[in-house]
Amino acid sequence: MPRWIPFIIATLLLAGAWFARGLADDVAFVVPAREGILYAATFNGGRFADDWTLQDRRGEVSAVTNDTLHLSIADFVPDVQALSSINRYRYRDFTLNVTAAATDGSFNNKFGVVFRLVDADNYYLFTISSDGYYAVWRVLDGLQAPLSAWIPSSAIVQGSDGEQNQLTVTAQDDQLTFAVNGTALDLCIPDAADGVSTYVEAEARCVDGTMQPTVSDGAFAVGQLGMAIETLTRGGLAVTFDNVVISAP
Repeated sequence: MPRWIPFIIATLLLAGAWFARGLADDVAFVVPAREGILYAATFNGGRFADDWTLQDRRGEVSAVTNDTLHLSIADFVPDVQALSSINRYRYRDFTLNVTAAATDGSFNNKFGVVFRLVDADNYYLFTISSDGYYAVWRVLDGLQAPLSAWIPSSAIVQGSDGEQNQLTVTAQDDQLTFAVNGTALDLCIPDAADGVSTYVEAEARCVDGTMQPTVSDGAFAVGQLGMAIETLTRGGLAVTFDNVVISAP
C-alpha cells in the first residue's frame, strides 16, 4: 500500500477539500457534554438528513439513501478526490460510534471520522482503509500532518464489498483515543514535541517514538463532527455510514 511521499503531497493539496464542499453555514450551539446520549441517527426512512451537509454534483455524492449516510466519488472523477458530510452541531467532549462500510472502489482508500472541526483548515481526522490500516491526522492552518501514522490492525475487517467496521472516537479535554470493532488502537507518538509520527511496518516499530493508547493534543477544544472519504489512487470509492451515536465520554 503506497503511503509515503505521493500520498503526503496529495493530502496536503486536499486538506480542505472535504469542507469546501458543503460546510454547514448555520452551525448550531455546542451540545452540552452531559451524561448519556448527546445525538443519535439511524437514517431509517431518510430521517436526520437535515442534520448533515449533503450534495450531488460532478460525480461526488453525499446523501441519505437506503437507510444510511452514503458518500461516493465516481470512477470518472479525475485524480485523487475527497468528500465529507458534516453534522450541524458542535461538540466539546464526546464518544462517537459509527458503523462504516466501503461498498465500492480500490482497497487503497481512506475513510472515517472528522471531529472538532473548527473550519475548513482546522480539524482532526481518524481514518481506516479497506486493506486494514488506521491513522490519525491533525489539519492546522490548512496543513495536514499525522498525529499517528498509518498502522496495520487485524481488528479492521478488510474489503470494499460492504464489510462493516465500527469506528469509535473519544475526545475528552486534550486526550484522544480510538477503537475499531471494540478493539482499542495503539498510536505511534513521537518522542519529540515537533517530531513526525513514523511507523515501520516491516519492523512493527514506531521510529523515534513509542506506541501509546492515547494522543494528547490541545489544538482544538470544540467543533463539528462528520464523515469523510478519500481516494488515494485513480478510481472511485463508495462508503456508507450508519448508526451514529454520540454520547458523553
